[in-house]
Amino acid sequence: MSTARVVYQLARADFFERIRRFSFAVTLVATVIVAYIFVPANGASYTTLDLGGHRGLYNSAWIGAQVSMLTSIFLVLIGFYLVRNAVGRDRTTRVGQIIAATPLPKSVYTLGKWLSNCMVLGLIGGVVVIGAAVLQLVRGEDMVMKPLLLIAPFISLMLPAIALVSAIAVLFECIPFLSGALGNIIYFFLFPQLVTSEMLGGPKILGVSYFTQAMQTACRASYPDYVDALAFGINFHSGKVSDLGTFVWNGMPVSVEFILSRTFWLVAAIGIALAAAIPFDRFDASKSRSGSRRAVRAPRFARLRRWFGGRGEWTISGTETALATGIPAGHVHLTPLAGNRSRGRFGGILLANLRLALRSMPWWWRIGALAVIICEILIPSQAVHMFVLPAALIWPVMILASLGNREVHHATHQIVFSAPHPLRRQLFAAWLTGVTLMLLLVSGAGARWAIGGEWSRLVALLTGAAFAPSLALALGAWSRTSRLFEVIYLFWWYIGPVNAIPALDYAGTSITAGAPGVTMLYVAAAVLLLVIGFLGARRQLTT
Repeated sequence: MSTARVVYQLARADFFERIRRFSFAVTLVATVIVAYIFVPANGASYTTLDLGGHRGLYNSAWIGAQVSMLTSIFLVLIGFYLVRNAVGRDRTTRVGQIIAATPLPKSVYTLGKWLSNCMVLGLIGGVVVIGAAVLQLVRGEDMVMKPLLLIAPFISLMLPAIALVSAIAVLFECIPFLSGALGNIIYFFLFPQLVTSEMLGGPKILGVSYFTQAMQTACRASYPDYVDALAFGINFHSGKVSDLGTFVWNGMPVSVEFILSRTFWLVAAIGIALAAAIPFDRFDASKSRSGSRRAVRAPRFARLRRWFGGRGEWTISGTETALATGIPAGHVHLTPLAGNRSRGRFGGILLANLRLALRSMPWWWRIGALAVIICEILIPSQAVHMFVLPAALIWPVMILASLGNREVHHATHQIVFSAPHPLRRQLFAAWLTGVTLMLLLVSGAGARWAIGGEWSRLVALLTGAAFAPSLALALGAWSRTSRLFEVIYLFWWYIGPVNAIPALDYAGTSITAGAPGVTMLYVAAAVLLLVIGFLGARRQLTT
């Protein structure tokens, strides 16, 4: 079988496995809704592409360009998180062990996963194209449908963006330290650089600036007083509705530079997919970073037993002796749970969870956590609000992301959930672990607020320390994966605490935040999410 056919068959199988999920259908519906938002009616309370109070008439060329530009940016950000589990799913389902036993080259495997990612995002883009055609008829400003002008922007803008995002997703999954929450965070901060650099005259990675420059030229021809003003993205108009002047735009003239630019990024995407084969471990645990770490820490397992069990001996007495001396399993005696009540002490379970959480983090994470606490105490209050507290809220995201799904991810749920009172003890201890770590990271600022008598801020900070673990537990228990929480929490954290939007600042970190009404709302949300998380965990017990 030829290499091209192997890549296609690998991508095809992975593609069909993904699109059969209910979550993918939800994604398609959400994409159609987003595409509808991207084309506001004239007179709406917001704009998405505003050229100094002007916009193009809603014909095929303008709607195709506007929707494709906004959708390309949307897919570059959201698409990464939609497709970045292609390799990870083969690890968790143990399919990777079968693949590793075949003569399939690593480069062919990464190319196949890249093509599968492209097909998934391409299907979403195809739905957007159909939605754009319907939107032209719904808006009713130009009823003449020109398919070529409508589709051309999607091909020239979305395809290179989809190819690039798909390749980066495969590369991140093949690099051990980027395959988890850290990779999600790094990509989240890398994305704005991709967009803003092009708008500021940098590399034209997405190609959006080609279209905006052509639109500005046409607007200048129709409105001589137009200055090069451009508002791109969803911008709300407070107190009034937008009523933009329109002009006719019949598409962007194609140049050699434009074609070469789009082709370059397509080729670059293929190169990145091939380069992902270099760090790919071919599902060999001995070569992975996590596998080597487990091997180094294996002798510490004896200490973990004491943390889980409290004082005294391990619950299964004599098992290790039987394994070491070859005594038949029938002669091993288990300590009855009824006579070993101290083993279920909640304090021991909580302490074990805390130690496991901290030891799962690298050394630099622990140093960074200590630095955050010291900065909260020493540096000026305004800097604490602007920089340190947002850093403290995002620092434990890799630990929080495992709440509610850690047992499923490591295939230990059958063992953990067979313990006495798994929800009341194990799950509540896991949630309380997240709360404790959050409180520890904001303890410096909390002490300052308490000493200064800023009780409303202190209550808001404590509320945020409970809200984040509750959100993680609810999303993790129901989705059985950490990715959903990582994506939602990153956006929530960026819009709320970082950009100081009071309604979304769940911890009252901004100077103007901390209103009692908002704090009580998040107290109720934390309790509700905790209950939802427990219901999701109970569902895991029965499935």
